[in-house]
Amino acid sequence: MDINKFTDKAREAVGQAQSIAAGMGHQETDAEHLALALVQQENGIVPRILEQMGVQPKALSVAIEGALRKRPSVSGGGMDPNKIMITQRLAKILGDAQNEANRMKDEYVSVDHLFAALTDVAPSSPLGEVFKEYKIARARFVAAMEELQKKNKEKKRATNEMVALIVLNASSVRRRARDQRHPRRHL
Repeated sequence: MDINKFTDKAREAVGQAQSIAAGMGHQETDAEHLALALVQQENGIVPRILEQMGVQPKALSVAIEGALRKRPSVSGGGMDPNKIMITQRLAKILGDAQNEANRMKDEYVSVDHLFAALTDVAPSSPLGEVFKEYKIARARFVAAMEELQKKNKEKKRATNEMVALIVLNASSVRRRARDQRHPRRHL
């Protein structure tokens, strides 16, 4: 796994996952920490994809936090927030996200690749149980992601058409103004 092949938002999510783990007194960063970081990412694509699926990101955050609070924690002098390691499970998920990006012929691992990889966690894990409760599965997530991408492309195309019309209209207005200032003589 090459962290330099992660987008800024993906690196930010991994860093936030480590901060969440430290804040909760956990000695390792795991899949649930990353999932929470992605779901809570401000202006992130993952919350929009979840909404597209009919899942409320805030409710999902509360459920993931509940699962995290059941984990053992350390406080006081035994906790060094600078030495929080990632679990083997999270390392595998990060590798799977990179494989997902490669499969999709994307140069960089993005937050949607990370979340798609998270949907493959074991159903018996705390995150798997939360995902089961919220009916979050890889196929549904990918379908919602593709639908959102399609809507964004349509919106972008419509915006480009609108800009082209505005430019065309502005050219027409300038031409009429010029013609009014300098009337042509018709013979």
